[in-house]
Amino acid sequence: MLVPVLMILAGCQEEFIGQTPTDDIPPGQISNPVVENTYGGAIITYDIPTDKDLCFIRAEYIRNGNFCTDHSSVYKNSIRVEGFGTTDPVEVSLYAVDFSMNRSEPVVVTIHPKEAFVHEIFRTLEPMNDFAGITLKWKNDIELPIGITLMSEENGVFIEKETYFSDIKDGEHAFRGFANEPTKFKAFIKDQWGNSSDTLSFEFTPMYEVSLDRNLYREVKLPFDCTSARYGAAWALWDNCHDGDTFDLGWVTELDNNPENDGRFPIMTTFDLGVEAQLSRVTMWMRGLVEYGTGAFKNVEFWGTDELATDMPNEYWASDDRGSWKNDWINLGEFETTKPSGPSGAATEDDKLWARENGFEFRFNVAPKVRYVRLLVNSTWSGAKCLELCEIAFMGNDKDSETNN
Repeated sequence: MLVPVLMILAGCQEEFIGQTPTDDIPPGQISNPVVENTYGGAIITYDIPTDKDLCFIRAEYIRNGNFCTDHSSVYKNSIRVEGFGTTDPVEVSLYAVDFSMNRSEPVVVTIHPKEAFVHEIFRTLEPMNDFAGITLKWKNDIELPIGITLMSEENGVFIEKETYFSDIKDGEHAFRGFANEPTKFKAFIKDQWGNSSDTLSFEFTPMYEVSLDRNLYREVKLPFDCTSARYGAAWALWDNCHDGDTFDLGWVTELDNNPENDGRFPIMTTFDLGVEAQLSRVTMWMRGLVEYGTGAFKNVEFWGTDELATDMPNEYWASDDRGSWKNDWINLGEFETTKPSGPSGAATEDDKLWARENGFEFRFNVAPKVRYVRLLVNSTWSGAKCLELCEIAFMGNDKDSETNN
């Protein structure tokens, strides 16, 4: 899941919690505190006092120069304090608080935070050259919400270009929009408390990339390719009509028009790109109003070749054991679509809006130039054996010379 903003969780403004005070008798103190130091913080366990009107345990401390508080329920015997950017010792004052907001005398413990986890993530940061930019990979074993900022040099000054937010374990993101020329980059990581890593400096010449001219695309009708059209047509997938219009039909196939080609998985179709290109990525848009619905693609495969064999028997082109065409084509990649809201539950309106506006970008395996591409839709979000696809766009290097070695 993507993290939209970084927030400084300082707990410095509080509203009244609890009932109208009924007495002024403070509860007993917590006892037997034990500190377990963690990345950028600590977990403190303790014995809770036996007061019947006990409400919560409160921790007070200074974090990165700011006064902060944390609270823990009386149903737990521990409290976590985190977000420290230092490994220096920190004093934490623990109070028991009752429903009348009376506080016990503090119990002061000293924690010794381990190094903030952004530094551990930073040590795994791996830059790689990419089409129209660079890709960064990293490991985030504790799934800490972070922001990764990329800077590039312009006229001798480093300018922030993009910050990508993430909390996944095996992180990867492509930063694009750069010219095919030597470029100096810097990258750093910041966590939700504002702790920042060191800065990684590197230089690459981003690979040349262009959006392939969709006016050159053509449909190639191979045996076992889906040929039905309940609405639209295959050529409508590259008519450049996708503009967020939910009623752009694209291509909607029949469920069972021809059992040999339609109404079965995988649903296959083949394109002639009109030019040989080293493909870098593709973007696909689900048909509006059925995002994550009936014929919305879920698992897809792409295969490519520079020459089309036209003298093969029909069985050669089958997707099952009868066919052998994959032995002669290049596997460009297999991909799975996901929902921004996560794998469980139905798609939300925000999920559908995101899919409508952004589409699904898939990065191809590094491969030689191809001209013909075969798309296999192995599953849909509803399980229906039909395809509802709005638009498709390929990107890559279409220059005659091999510039992206």
